[in-house]
Amino acid sequence: MSAKVIKTITDISEQGMSEPYRCIAEDDTEYYAKGLRSTRTSQINEWLCANMAAAIGLPIAQFSLLDVPEYLFEELSDQQKKIGLGYCFGSQTVHHVTLFEEANIKHIPIKIQQQIVAFDWLIKNGDRTRGNPNLLYLPTSKKIVVIDHNLAFDKELTGGEFLENHIFRDAMLSIISDCVLQSELIDCLIPALHAYQNACNNLPPEWHWLNNERDLKTEYNFQFSLDTLNRLNDGQLWRLT
Repeated sequence: MSAKVIKTITDISEQGMSEPYRCIAEDDTEYYAKGLRSTRTSQINEWLCANMAAAIGLPIAQFSLLDVPEYLFEELSDQQKKIGLGYCFGSQTVHHVTLFEEANIKHIPIKIQQQIVAFDWLIKNGDRTRGNPNLLYLPTSKKIVVIDHNLAFDKELTGGEFLENHIFRDAMLSIISDCVLQSELIDCLIPALHAYQNACNNLPPEWHWLNNERDLKTEYNFQFSLDTLNRLNDGQLWRLT
């Protein structure tokens, strides 16, 4: 497991539930870092899903584990210290982008829409809606960048809610009515299972604890996340009821 050391924290984002920190890493690259303030569940979801998304070739923002070293932590303000000591999840800043809007859907190839919506349903991520797509848009190239999986593995998400609200709803409709396409997408998604296991094996040790003192354990439901992914193997993935 390797991580890039954070050199400095430049800002705290107030957007989104996980409120990431803007940081500069040792390679002088800017990242949005999700630390202890973002909750351990958020960090674990981001790490697992980013590795899976990369494994199946989704256009996800570059990501890395980031390390808050002790000497930097000691110099931080009280507000900045909420990032925690040790490893964070870092999503590299993407420049020259806008937030994705429904009007942009027509510019995105249907195959990419289908892959994204299928992946979101696989991980039970209901947080890519028409009102909050969690996608970045590059106007010059008309491409998208996938971000934010902190609310994946949602136990309460139903197929009906997912289908009604997802930004690529029409792409999902095309999947559930085409058995051949379903089979092709399952083949596309299979590498995500191996990536999930690798990501679990490389989970930062401090993420198993809720605090820097490591006396409160993280109660992350790995069994639920694994059962959710195993719908790929039991023929249940495309059932929305």
